[in-house]
Amino acid sequence: MKRQHAMRMDYEEGVAYMIGLCEEQQEKGLGPQSFSVGKLLIEYPGKKRIGDYRITRNGKVLTHAEIAHHIYKKTTSEKAPDVVYALDDLYVAGLKSTDSLFSLEFKELLFWITLQEEINYPQHESYSGRKLPFQRFYEAVLARLGHVDIEEVVRRTNNHNMIRPPLLIIERMEHPSFYR
Repeated sequence: MKRQHAMRMDYEEGVAYMIGLCEEQQEKGLGPQSFSVGKLLIEYPGKKRIGDYRITRNGKVLTHAEIAHHIYKKTTSEKAPDVVYALDDLYVAGLKSTDSLFSLEFKELLFWITLQEEINYPQHESYSGRKLPFQRFYEAVLARLGHVDIEEVVRRTNNHNMIRPPLLIIERMEHPSFYR
């Protein structure tokens, strides 16, 4: 089942929406379903069956490391403060973000890929939720500014089942809300 969704929701609403969809599927005994958001296909429920889902674009699963690389490539030293502000705005407001630096398509990608972390590793249960991927996206900006190598950011991003690397300490720099 494919449905096109054009939604403006924050993270709390997104979590409730996805958990509700998955619970509805389980109650009805239905198999996996999907819906589209722009060019993204969101298939649910995923492996964890609690609101988890899989996100693809053109049949390809997207990764946080690929997004970090994209942010690195698209950031310039002049635009870096704007990119950081746009990331922070999206982190706080979700798809209700009012910043216009990122395209709607990119905002949707960031929202849906980080929403999954908010569902699987909720901040209210002492996990990092969406905070961790946003930290890595910010580190991609820091890499563009020369504070860290982008390959180090990718390594930190792909740090599955390992101890989470500490935040980078950059003197005289005000960090976004998710990096404190």
